[in-house]
Amino acid sequence: MEDIDQYYHEESMLAEKNIARLKVLQPKSIADEIDFYTSITDTENFCTNIIGLVQAAAEEKVVVKNNSDKVENVRKVAYQGLIDTVIAACTAASEGKLEELKKVKANTNVDLNNGDYDKRTPLHVSCGAGKEDVVRYLIEEMGVDINPVDRWGATPLNDCALWPELAKYLISRGAKLGKKQPAYNAVQVTVTEDQFRIYYAAFFGDVQMLDNLRLLGWNVNGQDYDGRTALGVAASEGHLEVVKYLISKGADVNIKDARGNDALGDARRENRTDVIKYLVNEGLILVHCLDFEQQFFAKGVQ
Repeated sequence: MEDIDQYYHEESMLAEKNIARLKVLQPKSIADEIDFYTSITDTENFCTNIIGLVQAAAEEKVVVKNNSDKVENVRKVAYQGLIDTVIAACTAASEGKLEELKKVKANTNVDLNNGDYDKRTPLHVSCGAGKEDVVRYLIEEMGVDINPVDRWGATPLNDCALWPELAKYLISRGAKLGKKQPAYNAVQVTVTEDQFRIYYAAFFGDVQMLDNLRLLGWNVNGQDYDGRTALGVAASEGHLEVVKYLISKGADVNIKDARGNDALGDARRENRTDVIKYLVNEGLILVHCLDFEQQFFAKGVQ
């Protein structure tokens, strides 16, 4: 028994030394997190505090339930025009669903030259996914611009690196390469309308809408047909408050899209200085603190 007590005493002393060292090295960031979690775990109020967190989550659900009709209505109408037209067309094109794409065109008369929040058009995404029948339809029947430029300066020809025969076809029709890009690796995903609302909320800097969507249930790290996340879109647009909000709700700064871009790379490409500073100096540290939190609480509960 004495050996066990001695072991825990030594471990505790080592932990105290490590915490003290971190406080010296990172006095304004990690130290604050450590002080907070230490304060609620090293006291007789530990269980009370944990229960308080659970109660807060339960109360939030009650609030959502009481306002469900209002929130649900907001969800239903948010960006619906864009989702029914541009997003529906891009989704069908990326999945190679030619008949669905034709139906979208017939029902909404969407301009198939229009792009999404990243200026990605149906031609871009169908080229990236190697959907030749869709590509031919868009070019030969719909007469779309063969060289639209997306957020990265890429044309559809850039997206054909893995599809040489499709690239030859595009070149024969007058396609030109845009700004040089890493190889495009298509992402196979199913994206709900609500998930697309998240991307548009991030694009427009709409934190309130993001919070409504969160209360209804969301995947903060969900990816679209280009592997894009809401955090990547917000970072590209320079919406610092959205970036902070998403990270505070668990957004992963390390997720990469189909071309290998992460949120920090997005911000740097667009020269979003405030977002760059946050992601480098605060956001990345917060991720480490969240990992620390999970381990700390797990040990504390035990």
